[in-house]
Amino acid sequence: MADHDDTVERKLKKLGQRLRRGWAKLHPVTRKQMEAVRAVVRKQWQQTQKKESSQSQVTTGDEQGKTQSQQQSIGKPSKQKSKSRDHGHSH
Repeated sequence: MADHDDTVERKLKKLGQRLRRGWAKLHPVTRKQMEAVRAVVRKQWQQTQKKESSQSQVTTGDEQGKTQSQQQSIGKPSKQKSKSRDHGHSH
C-alpha cells in the first residue's frame, strides 16, 4: 500500500513539473512583469524594515523608561508609600 502511495505521489510531482514547464513556455515572464514584481517586493521589504526598526526603537525606549522609573522609585520610596496610605487626603 505504501509503495502504491509513493508511486502515485511521484507521478503527481512529475505531472506538476511538466505542467509548470509547459505554462512557462506558453506564457514567458516579461522583463516589465519582473520589474513590477521586484518593485512591489522591494516596497514591502522596506515597509517591514521600517516597522522592525521602529519597534526595536520603541522596545529600547521602553527598557530605558523602565530603568529610569525603577531608579526613581528606588531613590524615593517614602513618597510612594505615603501617597498610597493617605488615599488622596491632605493632612
